[in-house]
Formats: sequence, structure tokens, C-alpha cells
Amino acid sequence: MKHHVIYIPGLGDDYDGVRRRALKGWRLWGVKTELVSMRWYDGRPYAEKYQRVIESVKRAEDKGYVVSLVGESAGGSMAINVAAQVPTIHKLITVCGVNSPAIKVSPHTLRKAPAFGESISLLVDSLPKIIARTHVVRAWYDPVVYAEHTYIKGATNHLIYNIGHLSTVVLCLTILSGYVVSLIKRSS
Repeated sequence: MKHHVIYIPGLGDDYDGVRRRALKGWRLWGVKTELVSMRWYDGRPYAEKYQRVIESVKRAEDKGYVVSLVGESAGGSMAINVAAQVPTIHKLITVCGVNSPAIKVSPHTLRKAPAFGESISLLVDSLPKIIARTHVVRAWYDPVVYAEHTYIKGATNHLIYNIGHLSTVVLCLTILSGYVVSLIKRSS
């Protein structure tokens, strides 16, 4: 089975280059990776960002790949929404993901990234559709996305014994990438 992993980043738009470099290392684990930049702060509508992910999924599937999504932080909400609408998604992994519509996000952030607010609001309908194929990876303590906003009841939840949001994301992109890929390759 040929695996294609689509990585959906969080709000740190300026870090996409670093993310891409880290994702190249995932080839060691036998997967092809692609980062679909969200550019959360560009003011463009949610539908446009969603469509970019859908087009990437379609291109990969047309080439014969089994597609999985990895959503980081804010990208977790987008990954959930896409997986809810695309039943062929093999696995959905969120890393420190914004996985709950109950999360409180500052009005300043929502003004700067309105598509993020829309993505969060769509979680109400999306969450029930993705439970069986979802793995949630979270930090022992994350001061940015608290455990209650990343935990998904019924999904397979994984705890990384680390403190911090960014540091956990970096660990999952690098040192723990083999672990993340193993979740994708699991048969269940």
C-alpha cells in the first residue's frame, strides 16, 4: 500500500518552510508527504483553503495512493472537516489539534484568521463522522490547546510526555515522526 500523508499546518504560517523540510524526513518511514499551506492570516475564505486540501487528496488518490491527513494545531480542525466529507481518507491524525468547537479563541486571532473560526464552527457536524479512523496526539501539558479541546471521545488518544505546544509539534515532525507514521500504517 502506497501512503500519501497530507500535512495541514496550524497558525504559524511563517514556519511552512521548516515544516516542509522536516516532512522530507518522513520518507525514511516509507510515506510520501505534502504540506498544504493554509495561510490562515491571508483573509481568504474557508472554502478556498478547504478546496486546496480536497484537490491534494484527489491528486494523490488519482495516482493510486492511500491518503491520510495530519492536522497540526489549528490545522486539526481543517483535517477533521475534510475527513468528515471524504470517506476514502485512510487515517486522520491530529497533533496538538484544535478538535473541539468549545475552544475559546481570542477575538483578535479570529479577526486576523476568519477561516479558522469557520473551521472551528464546522466541527460540530464533522466530529461524529471521523471517530473510527482518528488518532489524537497531544502533549502532557499544552498551554495553547488544552487537553479538553484536543481530546476526542471515541478516537484513539495518545499522550506524549512533553510540556508545551510548539515543542510537541516539533517532536512529532522530527524525532517522533516514525511514531506518527506508525499510527497511519496501523491496520485498525
